[in-house]
Amino acid sequence: MAGNRTRICGIPSPKREDSRHAAAKLTFQLYVRVSLDQQNVMMQGTPFIGKINIVVRLAKDDTLMTRRAGDFTGEDKKNPAEVGTKNIDVVIDTIL
Repeated sequence: MAGNRTRICGIPSPKREDSRHAAAKLTFQLYVRVSLDQQNVMMQGTPFIGKINIVVRLAKDDTLMTRRAGDFTGEDKKNPAEVGTKNIDVVIDTIL
């Protein structure tokens, strides 16, 4: 998975009557290599064959099944992918 994001962050001045702000342009990349196999199926006993949807979520907690506000997500733009496909890039581009 590869992501390349740019975010502009603005911080309001502590004084309300002061209209000045500070901003920073942040660009970051995150590369993680993951291999999926039969051990990773969501429902044990389900065969790991055919086509699957590749969806990535960075969560604030370690709960796999719960999507929460503030989590970051992305998916393979070519979904679904055939099991065994290599070198799938996912851009994490959405904040829940």
